[in-house]
Amino acid sequence: MELMWFMLHKGVLPRIVFYGHISSTIRCSVANLDIKSMVPPHIDESCYELALGEVDAVKDCAALWGAIGLCMVTRYEFQSSRYAEMALHVDMALDIMHRIQFQGHSYPWNGVDPADRDSFDFQYMVAIYWKCFWWKLTSLLLTEQPDSLVNRLDRLPVYSSKTYDVYTADHPYDVDLMEMIPPNSWLGADASPPKIRFRGPNDAEFMAIRPPDSPCFGRASLSGAYLQQLLVVYATFFAQQNRARQGEIGLCELLRALWTFREHMHVWRASLPANMVLDNTLVAEYLAAIHPDSAATPQEIDLKASHLKDMITLLLAYHSFLVRANRFVMKMMLGEPLNAPPPDVSTLAFALRDLYDAKSAPQAVTDSLGYMNMYFHGCRIQAVKSANALCSIAQAAYSCKFNFYTLGSQIVFAMCDILAVYVSFLGNHDQNIAWRSKSRLSNVFNILRMLRHWAPALHMFVAGIRALSDPRFCLEEPRNYSAVCRDVIDPRMLDMSDSPVDSTHASDTEHDGALPPKRRRIVRLPQALESASDARSDIRTSTAPRGAAAPGVRRDETLSYRAADPIPEFPNPFPSNHVISLVIKDLGLSLAEFLAPAYPILLLKLMPTRDLYPDKSHMFGSIH
Repeated sequence: MELMWFMLHKGVLPRIVFYGHISSTIRCSVANLDIKSMVPPHIDESCYELALGEVDAVKDCAALWGAIGLCMVTRYEFQSSRYAEMALHVDMALDIMHRIQFQGHSYPWNGVDPADRDSFDFQYMVAIYWKCFWWKLTSLLLTEQPDSLVNRLDRLPVYSSKTYDVYTADHPYDVDLMEMIPPNSWLGADASPPKIRFRGPNDAEFMAIRPPDSPCFGRASLSGAYLQQLLVVYATFFAQQNRARQGEIGLCELLRALWTFREHMHVWRASLPANMVLDNTLVAEYLAAIHPDSAATPQEIDLKASHLKDMITLLLAYHSFLVRANRFVMKMMLGEPLNAPPPDVSTLAFALRDLYDAKSAPQAVTDSLGYMNMYFHGCRIQAVKSANALCSIAQAAYSCKFNFYTLGSQIVFAMCDILAVYVSFLGNHDQNIAWRSKSRLSNVFNILRMLRHWAPALHMFVAGIRALSDPRFCLEEPRNYSAVCRDVIDPRMLDMSDSPVDSTHASDTEHDGALPPKRRRIVRLPQALESASDARSDIRTSTAPRGAAAPGVRRDETLSYRAADPIPEFPNPFPSNHVISLVIKDLGLSLAEFLAPAYPILLLKLMPTRDLYPDKSHMFGSIH
């Protein structure tokens, strides 16, 4: 927040940044609750409308904070599912970045002297470009529409060497602040522009006015460059998905693209340094830091939390991309529609043990079908492993008592990908697999309810409910289920995808989506989140009031999922052994309470307004 705070103090903060930051922060439900109680109830929408009024003032500029302001508007449009406007404004932000010159060098700034590439000015600019790129890819994932961006991946700037938060200046530098700000974009801009040098920690005035114990200061990490590389790897495969949707390539060519994609993902994963491996030790160190007896300072705790969240969001993106890529290829193998509007969690691909069982499979078994079945199994194994890892990473975030809103859009996509895998498993003939899938879905729905202030989470919640409402999804608890959990699961162990290296244990091979042989890791069964004797805090049992620290910890960001006001009850039409009845029983809710966050989306689906007033279609997000 330091740089924005300094601009505000100097009276040059761009209005679009001011309004965009307030709207998206309030919508994130991360603002101070005491402050939120003092502001109008719809201040997020009011500030968004004010931010829209500033778009024309910055859209044609070539200033870094014009792109940042548009990204803040884009963030709010993601939160409120205004996907058409989101695509428009993120394109504007990228256009601004393309117009920016650095020391006379144009985008993609490849001619910049190597000595200048380590300067804060250059690294800050590149980091903001990749922020824009991430929002562009997010926009494409939400709409699954083809775009020219994925055809221009050969003209991208270098990756940043460090991660700089959009507000953070975390090492000494000297820059003309006004070069970063769009002209005529701040209050009082009619007067001659002031001359403001910003020197970060070396500036006595800046250090005197910055908020006390500012949590962002010194937050730089190495995860940014790795995330940027990951985005390009997936964007490259996404371009092939678009070609397959449009019929430009067939299954064989798409499979070749998938093998290339998976190899690049393996190389990327093997390149992660040891200090970016999410494991039990790292989580235990953070839990020790927030213990009441810990001597850690608030700033040290915040830096540990930031480091953990960086790794969590990085791994969420990694495994989510793997699930999506493999699932798309499986859908094409099964002849399922490739243009189903997102969020689409209806595939039954993961419930099939063999491609031979698919309705679209030919009656005669041939060698080519046998090879295709091998590829199908490879995709299925990789996607299921990554879905298991997503469950465990989410559990780690909850164990650390993080606010899920602070994990960004990655957590929403991760929940959608888990839904797609585990809804399929509800139809599995193995009772243990179906029951475990139900338990994991309970956690997913609870997380989506926690994220109820974000419209994309509610759209996924509704899509999940529609998928679960299948009358065939009636389950019986396996007789030996509790015994199986006790025998094969260590409740003290977080099932992270990066367990400690141990060559004496069995390991995965490169061919089923694990790490290359140099980084072999232990194969462990997926962590059971549903065990009653679990030593960790269970996501489903969180009822602490929002903002209150849990007993025995110094920092608790956990949000309550319970509605503030009583919900009128109505009869549950599902049998007691139907998966929806079992999920709401797991969560300790009635059906009315469970569905409460989704009421606006469910009501909008009943209205013909989208067809009658197409100019207002942005209000309805991805409702179909």
